[in-house]
Amino acid sequence: MKKALILAASVLLLLSTTAGAKCEKGDCRNGNGTYKFQGGETYEGTFKNGLPDGKGTLVYPDGGKYTGDFVADEFHGQGTYIFKNGEKYVGQFVHNKREGKGVLTYPDGKKYVGEFKNDQKEGKGKMLFADGTVYEGDFVGGAAHGEGVLISAKGERYTGHFENGLPNGKGKMEYADKSVYEGEWRNNVPNGQGTFTFPNGKKITGFFRDGNFISEK
Repeated sequence: MKKALILAASVLLLLSTTAGAKCEKGDCRNGNGTYKFQGGETYEGTFKNGLPDGKGTLVYPDGGKYTGDFVADEFHGQGTYIFKNGEKYVGQFVHNKREGKGVLTYPDGKKYVGEFKNDQKEGKGKMLFADGTVYEGDFVGGAAHGEGVLISAKGERYTGHFENGLPNGKGKMEYADKSVYEGEWRNNVPNGQGTFTFPNGKKITGFFRDGNFISEK
């Protein structure tokens, strides 16, 4: 996740004794108040024992903004984080990190709906692209990894294994012209043993390399 998000309220409060940091309004000890940090960040919300705790909003000078639940000076619970580049996450946080279920939207029109772990897309999820392409399945470390289904904007459908965001391993591709390849893949291209079925029903089975049929099995 972006560096700005890791710099949560817990880090900012370490600056509270420096020049320029102050409680601008309300009760910044136990109640509702507004606190301006020396670095320009502003927290507005509920305080408990001098720490953000409850509902609040933390705004960064670069345009980043978190609104939601705080527990003992951390993003913890349900919240919304808007990044300076326009990305927006709405979902669950645990100890300042995205964890659990959430929705991440991108400035270019992409949207991810699903599970997060340790601040990354991980678990079951769905990625919707601006051109209409949709991937639904397993994510690991922020990328499609495991079993999933990819449907392109042209209507092509791949069902099978993914590694590092690409078809790898065993899978089946149903092309827009009604032809079908089922077999082994490497980096988004048929590689290894497989069967290609033409639109007229004719089949060839054997070894493929970089998408080309090399020899019969």
